[in-house]
Amino acid sequence: MNSLRLFLADLSIVDLEVVKSGSSSAYAMTSYRKTLHQISVYAGRVDGIAITTKLRRQDFNAMLLVEQIRLCENFEIARLPILLCVPPEDSEIQSKFSGKLEELYLEWGVAKVDLASNDIIESLDDFPEKLPDQAAITAYTEQIALVPRSNTGPHDMANLWGPYSILLSLSKVGSGHEPMRDLLAEQLQEDPFYVKKLNEHRKQSEGGAEVRELSNKIKDLKQRLSASKPLKVLVVEDQLSDGWEVAYRAVADALGSSLELKFAETPEVAEKYNPADLDLVILDVRLTPSRDLPENQEYLDAAANFSGVQLAARIRKRSSTVPILAATASNKVWTLESLAEHGINAYWVKESPQVSTEERHSLLSTLALIEKITAVLMWNMNVRPDVDAVFELSRQVTKYDAEVGTAFINKAELLAAHQFRGLDKYRSHTDRSLDADVSFLLIYSMINDLFSWLVVDKNGEGTIKTPHGYQLKLYTKVGSRKRELANDARLKGLSRDDVTWTDEQLPESVFMEVLLLWLGLRSEATRFDDLKGIRNKLPLVHGRLHQQRGVGYRHASAEDIGSLVTVLGSAVLALCNGKILQKT
Repeated sequence: MNSLRLFLADLSIVDLEVVKSGSSSAYAMTSYRKTLHQISVYAGRVDGIAITTKLRRQDFNAMLLVEQIRLCENFEIARLPILLCVPPEDSEIQSKFSGKLEELYLEWGVAKVDLASNDIIESLDDFPEKLPDQAAITAYTEQIALVPRSNTGPHDMANLWGPYSILLSLSKVGSGHEPMRDLLAEQLQEDPFYVKKLNEHRKQSEGGAEVRELSNKIKDLKQRLSASKPLKVLVVEDQLSDGWEVAYRAVADALGSSLELKFAETPEVAEKYNPADLDLVILDVRLTPSRDLPENQEYLDAAANFSGVQLAARIRKRSSTVPILAATASNKVWTLESLAEHGINAYWVKESPQVSTEERHSLLSTLALIEKITAVLMWNMNVRPDVDAVFELSRQVTKYDAEVGTAFINKAELLAAHQFRGLDKYRSHTDRSLDADVSFLLIYSMINDLFSWLVVDKNGEGTIKTPHGYQLKLYTKVGSRKRELANDARLKGLSRDDVTWTDEQLPESVFMEVLLLWLGLRSEATRFDDLKGIRNKLPLVHGRLHQQRGVGYRHASAEDIGSLVTVLGSAVLALCNGKILQKT
């Protein structure tokens, strides 16, 4: 039997409605909301509802349907007396009607009768006599219907609520995703807990200021990304079918056609992608069925055991520069702080109905997600190429000298870490400026590594050996350090093996300019001379503030860092590709 009975003078039958679930059209689940819509048709025409708790659907839960009836917006339906016809073997329902609990259910207009057969007509006299009033219905819904299911933890609640929240917010700025938003809302309401949450959400006054802010921000960010090449974004989320795929596509649509989304539901599928080819990875922190830890177990290093965090660590081993944005239901400080220690560069906390059901909170949460995605993609376009270039020249050096190459790679790793810190929106302008200075100095220090690699003796006769048998002799006088070497007539037009200077010492900065000129990179030599001046004006060099010595100072800019990477990379590639060096 797959039917409910509604009683007046005769017997009316309502069949259980089903709804397709997941990607498989063969699987359908009971739809309590659609069934309730059927029941609502009988408003004012029926005296009660009888429900057999054992219907021929394995997923049917009679108590969930009772909760939906008591939450019905139509009070005539919500207050109808309900008779649960319970077979003796249904121990779960039988246990709910014992002692004082049974008395409470009677106050709420719900009675139980033992039913050995499927003949409900025999049980008509067992309907509760008292119709519940509004206070009784409210008490029932607060104590029973609106308690989250025991198998729904904080992670699942955020994953069910989050996609609806995003689509609701984007629909406020005219994204055209209203049909999918409404579908997600209907699916949410299959759980009575979300019926009240959605009602609360709808009753909140619209966040007018937040809607305008979201709309303006989307227009601005869309324009900033519009000139870029298509950006490949991998989304790793184990609950895509709960609305997350639709939600992320809606965000991508809002930001324009420059985002090319790819999806993976498991770490195994995610790892089939080459992270070096991706512009951004967005991943859920917990990707396994046992997603939620008890409240008192999510502490300190617990994040290291989350499947999404472990995936991030493996991705980071394959690519030091692909940015990773974690989407997490956890708002615990120790969990969020530990994400950075495992290769994750930024995080976004999914909205949860446990935190707030205010519409403005949904708008701000969606705005935060869009801002995070855009900030990381802008970093990917503007900063990552320089960091990637440093890693590439480090690999080139490693081909010729493993020890020096290792020194380069270690500094490249430090450079990536410092540059990733720029994604932290809470860092002050001063912090960001110092990070830029440190990054500049890290790259500049590679000149020392290049010097020790190519020059045999710094304080004596320094030489660059070539496969052709000739030597570049590097000498200079101390006084010559004040000259603009790039404009020195003695260096112009000379063949590579004729450059000669005399000196007792060979400063690295002089060495770099001479090397660039010797390699025929005159414009790079001129630019390096400018960069050397910038280095000497950084606020803190060699532990001394330059303004204390009467010298003006400035911070390194992103353009300065890019220029220095270009100059250093040009020298390394000219040495390697020009067959001046021999592989060890």
